[in-house]
Amino acid sequence: MTQIIIEEINDEIKLSKNGEIIYEAAMRVYNQLGYGLSENAYQNALSVELFDLGNSVQTEYHVSQYYISSLGRRIQVADLRIDILLNDNIILELKTVSTKLDKRDKKTGKRKMEDIKKIIQYKQCNRYKKLLNIDEGYLINFGEKGLDFILV
Repeated sequence: MTQIIIEEINDEIKLSKNGEIIYEAAMRVYNQLGYGLSENAYQNALSVELFDLGNSVQTEYHVSQYYISSLGRRIQVADLRIDILLNDNIILELKTVSTKLDKRDKKTGKRKMEDIKKIIQYKQCNRYKKLLNIDEGYLINFGEKGLDFILV
């Protein structure tokens, strides 16, 4: 079962045009490859799919995290890699976690965005957005029980 977690208004899911393209490409990849491959396999397939649709695709895009000491020295503390940077303004963070990233209330079945925002994969994508000053990012999990597609 595929789960889409996007901004919901009156239980309607609204995707941006970019989001629709990315979601459809991710579904094509998932439907063909299924579950059980490495993250790198999905990254390669999704990159080709998005490139073939006319997008600029950069994989393993490097971004540095810096720390400024109390004396004002700026040092690099981490060399981070974004799975896919699309069109220089969209971050795609891919995962192959067997459990669902879609957190739901057990009684109501409604999505619990406050819980989703706590998971490490969501925080990782959000950090990348902040470091690159990018507004749009998606966490895509090619999971055992379906594709999770989460707007970050």
